[in-house]
Order: sequence, then structure tokens, then C-alpha cells
Amino acid sequence: MPESTNLNVAPYYDDFDSTENHVRTLFRPGFAIQARELTQLQSTLQNQIEQGFSHIFKDGTVVIPGQVSYLGNVDAPRYIKIQSNFGGESVDVSQYLNEDIPVTLTGATSGVKFRVIATTVATETDPATLFGVYTSSNLSGTEAGTFTEDVTTISRSKLDAAGFDSFVIGENLSADISVQHGTTAYSANVASLTTAATETIRTTTTANASINTPVTGKSVLVKISNGIYFIRGHFVEVADQTIVVEKYNNNASAKIGLQIDETIITPESDLSLLDNATGTSNFAAKGAHRLQLTLTLVSKELNSTNDKDFVELIKVED
Repeated sequence: MPESTNLNVAPYYDDFDSTENHVRTLFRPGFAIQARELTQLQSTLQNQIEQGFSHIFKDGTVVIPGQVSYLGNVDAPRYIKIQSNFGGESVDVSQYLNEDIPVTLTGATSGVKFRVIATTVATETDPATLFGVYTSSNLSGTEAGTFTEDVTTISRSKLDAAGFDSFVIGENLSADISVQHGTTAYSANVASLTTAATETIRTTTTANASINTPVTGKSVLVKISNGIYFIRGHFVEVADQTIVVEKYNNNASAKIGLQIDETIITPESDLSLLDNATGTSNFAAKGAHRLQLTLTLVSKELNSTNDKDFVELIKVED
């Protein structure tokens, strides 16, 4: 499937037609080179690549490992609900996300440590939330009985020697990095967050029932690693991405895939496209535009039919 952007418009006028079977553009001395001809050179080559590799790969095939990992069910990541203010300033939870060196949080009351792998901002119904894994608790105590989570009564995991296996309500958290909320800066290992003050009642869309969602619990995330995917006849690089499929539930039913966005990039929007022949950007020599393909990891409902610019990678039915 070729790109959907129509390039047979001003100023490109790429009227390449595969049915004409033009396999080369033959330039002649003494005749001006047309911009259309230079663009069609790429279209001719791209058509050859697409026709050849479409016999080997289907749309959405991973060519160089960009593994998709489903994080849910028994080994689900944990969520932590966060209060939107700390010390009278609004909290920006994105500061606690670092894909290269994950940020570790430590609870002032529990002493438990937590490594952050994703964040979401506050919405009208949900508080700001951090997602990740607990990395430190001795888990050496006895079973702590049962509790209700997502309308199912399950056993809580063993507690550590101090009686904690997770953060608690209204607990101050410190990070191993420095952060800033508003005009106030917080050094590393100094409290800069507080967990939610109360548990919340949330109405599920599937069961149409009100359920108790604790301050911390299990969630569902999906991660894709950096790799190359065959998309619309092109080999397109996908960056490391992590998305939250279910915030406060460790089961999910969804289609996971790549959203395809085609964008024409101009020198006005990207100054790196200016002519750099003199070693610096020349604002008087703007040159060619670029057609960019961007792949974003997204989840859709199982019954979604809006798949025009979507390539499904996995389907989850829990």
C-alpha cells in the first residue's frame, strides 16, 4: 500500500503512474531538469521496492527487532495515584519519566522503592498517575488477608518486615533526581510527591458497576522497542514507546498497533532543511520539502472500525 498523501498537486506535480511501466528517467544534455522528474525518480524506485518486498512482507511486518511486549495479568505493572499539588505548587509528573535511566521513588512511610516506566496527567475523572514496578520490599512477613480490587476478592501479597509491600495513602515520596514544581526546586532524595489522600470510586464502562480503586494497584501497559517496520512500502523506524492500556485494571481487551501519520515537512517548520552548503543554514535557499512517516503506538477498542491509518500488531482479549 503506497503512502496516502497526494503528491500530484502544486508544487510537486508527481504524476507517476505504475501502469506506464516507466522504469528509468533519461536526462538529456541541453534540456532543463524538471522538479517533477526528480520527484518521479523517487516514486519509480519506491514503486520497485514496494512491489518486490510486498511479496516478502505484509504491511506492519517487523524487519529489525522492535519487539512488542504486553505487560499485564499476573506480572502486571503497578500504578500509583498522585496528588496534583505538592507544597502549594502544581505537580508535573512527566519529570519523573526517564527512558534511559528510570527514576526510582522511595516512600517516606513504607520505605518501599518504585521504578517509574510511564506517567499520565490528571483528567476530569482520574488523578495524575505513575506506572512502574516495586523494586524493594523484603516480602518476608505473613499473608495480609484479602481485599477487593476490580470487583474481585483476591489475596494481597506478603508484606515486608515493616508491614508494607507498596506505598500507602497520603505518603510522601522522594525521587533519586531533582525536580521542580512551579517556582520551587526539590533536590534528589527529598520528598516531592504525595500519593492520593483517599481511595476513589470509579464506574467501569464494561461492567457498569462502581468499583474501589486503591491508591496503588495493577495496570496494563504495552511497550514497543526501537526497530524497523515495513509500512506502506517503506522501511520506517519506530522509536521506543510505552502506552497505558488500562490504568487501574490488570486485564484488557484491545487492539494494539501503529498509528500512521504522513506529514509534509517544510523549511519553514524545520530549519535543518535550509541549504547548509556554506556550513551554516542559508535562509535564502530553502530547497525541497520532505514527506515524513511517523509511527505511534496506540490501543483501540476491539470493535473499532477506524483502521484507515492503523496497522494492528497484537490483539488482547482478557
